[in-house]
Amino acid sequence: MGGRAAYTLATGLFIGIGSLCGIIPVIVKVLPVAAVCPILVFVGLEIITQSYHESPRRHAPAVSMAFLPAVASLVLIYFDQFAAEFAGAVQSAAASMPDIGTVVAFPPRIAALHATVRILGHGFILTAMMWGGVMAASSTGKPGGPGCSSSCAPFSRSSGSSTPSRPTATSTCRGWQGPGFPARSRPSTSSSA
Repeated sequence: MGGRAAYTLATGLFIGIGSLCGIIPVIVKVLPVAAVCPILVFVGLEIITQSYHESPRRHAPAVSMAFLPAVASLVLIYFDQFAAEFAGAVQSAAASMPDIGTVVAFPPRIAALHATVRILGHGFILTAMMWGGVMAASSTGKPGGPGCSSSCAPFSRSSGSSTPSRPTATSTCRGWQGPGFPARSRPSTSSSA
């Protein structure tokens, strides 16, 4: 969208000072939701588009993987709203039928799904950065890189040993191996004198 460092600095100062002075809650109350939502959707779509355009093509699976925790957090918001409405309906029905709370509940499969989405969605900002970073680093196939050493070291074993070995310059880091993303190995670049 063309924003530079000055735009980011101005936005940070406005939000920071506005939050400290109490201006942001006033603005949130004054602006109608119908006017703000399309702007936020547009900005979100621009961020997604820019994520794919500015990243190398081989990192596209990592970018997609980084979106999963954010989507789970969004789903969790609606799931929690539904659960609150469901609990309210059960409580209001409990006034006339006292045993309804023991009879009506979420099925175990739905409760397990809710727990899974909760785990995936909580801390989504940090989780998304970690998943995307590790997957991007391991998809490059560079042995000994930051993502490769953390994601591949436990799986690389030296011959005849039962303990994991550290990746070397000639070891293969097997990361994303989908179509067009083969595992790569780099030969040793040491020069002989």
